[in-house]
Amino acid sequence: MKRFIGSPCVIVLTGFVALLPALKAGVDSNSQDADAVPPNVQKALQLPKGDEKTKELSAAAGEWAKKDPTAALAWSQQLPRDTPFSVSAGVVAACALANGKASADWAVQHSRPPEFGPLHGLLFVWSSRSDPAAAAAWCAEAPKNARYISFFSVGDGWYLKDQPAASNWVAKLESADDRHAAIHGIALKWGRANILAATVWINQLKGDDLKVAVKAIAGDWRANKFNNGSNARNEAAMKEWLDSFPLSDTDKTEDLSGPPLSNTGAVAPKK
Repeated sequence: MKRFIGSPCVIVLTGFVALLPALKAGVDSNSQDADAVPPNVQKALQLPKGDEKTKELSAAAGEWAKKDPTAALAWSQQLPRDTPFSVSAGVVAACALANGKASADWAVQHSRPPEFGPLHGLLFVWSSRSDPAAAAAWCAEAPKNARYISFFSVGDGWYLKDQPAASNWVAKLESADDRHAAIHGIALKWGRANILAATVWINQLKGDDLKVAVKAIAGDWRANKFNNGSNARNEAAMKEWLDSFPLSDTDKTEDLSGPPLSNTGAVAPKK
C-alpha cells in the first residue's frame, strides 16, 4: 500500500485553511516597492498593534486585493510574522474571489514547492466559495510538482460547496495521481464532518481509490490521537470501521497503528 508523507506547511481546518507560520517560508523573497502599496494600507500598517490595527489593515488590504489581487497577494506573503493570521488569510481569500486563476498562477510562479505558499488557501476558497469548475480546470493545467496540492485543495473545497458534484468530478479524473489527490482532499474533510456519509461514498470506490480514502481518514484519526492528545474515535471503533472495507490485514494494521501522520493537511503518496 502506498504510504503518505506529511507536508509541514498547510494546516487544514474545518471551513477554512490555516496557511501557516510556514506560509512565508514557502514564498520566494521579492521585496515590494513601498510606493506600490496603497496609502490606506500604509496608514493602517503604522497603527499601534491591537484589534483596531488588525481591523483597519484587513479592510484596506481586502479592498486592494479586489482591485489588484496579485500585487496584494505578493504583499501579504511578506508581512512580518507577528501580523495576525486573519490579515493574510483575508487577503488570500479576497484574491481567490477576485481572480482565482491569476492568483493561483502567481502562487505557482513565485512560491516554492511542494506547498507553493498560499496556493492551498487560494484553491480552497476558489472552489468552496466561487467557481469550483474553473478551479478544477486550472488544476488540469498545473505543473507536475504542483498537481497534488492543487487537486487536493480543490477536492477539499468543492466538497463543502457541492458534495455530489465534487464526487462526480473525482470519478472522471483519468490520472490516478490526480484522482487520488482529489479523493484525499474530499475524504479528509468529509471524514471529519460526517463519517457515516463518508463511509457510504468510500464504499463506492474501488481498488487504490478506496485505499487512499480510507488511509486519509485513518491517518487523520492517528494524528488527532497522537499529536493532539484526543481520541474522538476510539481504537475499537476505528478497527471496526476498517474491518468494513475489503482491505488486506496488512493495510488494516498499518491504517490502525502505523506512525501518526503530521496533522497538517495535504500529503502525497510516496512512490
